Amino acid sequence: MQIQNSIEITERNGQLFVDSRLVAQELGIAHKNFRATIEKYKTEIEQDFGQLPFETEVGYREQGGGNPEKFYYLNEDQATYLMTLSRNTVKVRKCKRQLVKSFSEAKKVLQQQRPRFEWQKVTDRTIEIHSEAIQMFSDSGDLQLAQLLKSRLGNLVLAEQQQLLKPAQGTVIEQYEGAVDVAIRLGFSVPPNFESSLGVAVKKKCEHLLIGKNNRYSTTSQKQVPANMYPANHPEVEAAVKDYCVRKAFKHRDITILG
Repeated sequence: MQIQNSIEITERNGQLFVDSRLVAQELGIAHKNFRATIEKYKTEIEQDFGQLPFETEVGYREQGGGNPEKFYYLNEDQATYLMTLSRNTVKVRKCKRQLVKSFSEAKKVLQQQRPRFEWQKVTDRTIEIHSEAIQMFSDSGDLQLAQLLKSRLGNLVLAEQQQLLKPAQGTVIEQYEGAVDVAIRLGFSVPPNFESSLGVAVKKKCEHLLIGKNNRYSTTSQKQVPANMYPANHPEVEAAVKDYCVRKAFKHRDITILG
């Protein structure tokens, strides 16, 4: 699955990965150099964020043959960690932005195909890496991407809380997001001075969907959800957000999902 003007994300057995060759290309460096960085930190990456799956592919040459090239499939945490090791140049910042957006949109597609959210244990290292990335984006002025990562981390923590509290029979683990999160996911750039009015406008139309207001979403395990949150990927909320953003003529980027 791929987002137009972004980095292709690969789905393998229900998990999302990015090809290390594509990351190197976006960073503007030779893949062998990026691979060397991966292998330099391979032990701690696998210890904190899981195994690094890899493949070997023979490169193309007109006369035939070619040397085999080893490349890695990086999950989101692994890719995010590797980005924190790179110098904060314009090209690197662009790559970081594209990775965050690409994984975010790919997860949306995957969730639509697989309604139930699969619980993953949130480690201290996962929280640390996300916190570093959030701070990095905040320092560089990418406040909306910082907010997107905050929402993702919040969803991971919420899912873990629900997993620990849910009864033996199990229940659907719902994710949540705020109006600004939805706008970012839909490709709109919301000026900071409009964030509050966006929230008010969406709440007028979708207050019945607020987590804690609706019986379906009002559960004991959700009592720590921040205020003004809605179930993720809800069409009514998306429609309300889109209507407001279009009326205000907010800048929009094309995030059409390609097959």
